[in-house]
Amino acid sequence: MTRIVRKVVLPATLFGAFLLLPSTSQAGVSGEFGWINTGGSSADGLDCTTKMVCQFDPGGGQEPAIVFDLGTDQTLHLEADYYTGLACDPAGFMGTAMGDLSLPAGHDIVYINFQPPLDEGTQISIVWRVGGCPQLDCADYTIGSDPGICM
Repeated sequence: MTRIVRKVVLPATLFGAFLLLPSTSQAGVSGEFGWINTGGSSADGLDCTTKMVCQFDPGGGQEPAIVFDLGTDQTLHLEADYYTGLACDPAGFMGTAMGDLSLPAGHDIVYINFQPPLDEGTQISIVWRVGGCPQLDCADYTIGSDPGICM
């Protein structure tokens, strides 16, 4: 299985807001989009029906992620609205991360690689937008346990 990893740096200001996460050890957290291609896809272009949220461990801890299939190499615009806690409560809105990623055809996992990694048990919620697909409903993450590992 071919594994390709590429990172796109996100503005540090989008992640400075994570200083307010409900964990005292999260001060100074910053992150960047990362991705990995885990194999082939039978999709013809971006298959919006294959999008699902998950967690991915690039080495050092699980990170919030989304997985989808691409039928062709392409550049996709991604956005992620971040909230502290669960349920995407507007009072916990922290900002929007966005970037354009050049992705290969296949089964792609896009994740946020936080540095330092978020502590296990940290709760955040994210609304993902990928390419021209409809945005996903609010996705709750408890780092290290829910949702499950990307497949």
